[in-house]
Amino acid sequence: MQALLIFRFTPKATLDAVVGMVKAESRRNWELYAAGIFRQSWLFEDLSGAVVIAEVESQAQANDVANGFPMVEAGYLTTEAVILRPYMGIEELFAEPFTPQRLSAPPPS
Repeated sequence: MQALLIFRFTPKATLDAVVGMVKAESRRNWELYAAGIFRQSWLFEDLSGAVVIAEVESQAQANDVANGFPMVEAGYLTTEAVILRPYMGIEELFAEPFTPQRLSAPPPS
């Protein structure tokens, strides 16, 4: 399954505080990409954070991956991990009869 990982800088993440961690942060990103976990990574245009599409087995793994970055561990980044599922709305265009209940979220597991 895929997860959207959202990273945002905290107020304590000053340039002086994080500049020495950039290499370690980038190394961790590369390790996860090389392992096939990270698929795509982007910075926010204003450089206040980043988002990643990750391949994970569970919500717990998504949380662990997001929380395993040096800047997260140091309290300079907050994280949010959102499990994604395919958009089913297009399928409903062809379903007979149309059943909007299929668009609702599955019950929590």
